[in-house]
Amino acid sequence: MNVPLETLASYVPRLVLKRLESHPEPLKEPREEHRPGALLFADIAGFSRLADQLAKNNPAGSEELTNLLNDYFGHLIREVHRFGGDVVKSAGDALLAFWPVNEVWTTLDAAC
Repeated sequence: MNVPLETLASYVPRLVLKRLESHPEPLKEPREEHRPGALLFADIAGFSRLADQLAKNNPAGSEELTNLLNDYFGHLIREVHRFGGDVVKSAGDALLAFWPVNEVWTTLDAAC
């Protein structure tokens, strides 16, 4: 399967896209790569309790929870990208972001 990188761009971190650009041949077996960098794990404290409380307000509660999550993650993702990071994974109320060490300082200098 030959998928253009532009198609993948909104679904995978830039780190994966860069790897595919520099080594476009398909992998024949699993492999690992070591990258120096910084990780951020963000999780909303008290999320389960908030979700339970909002669930009592059917269906308006689920809409309110969705709006809260979209707003929170929208701000967080914009800040991660503004400082040169990538969202590697998100699930429920948690998010994992990665900043490659060799690119972080250049981005930070430009943003500050």
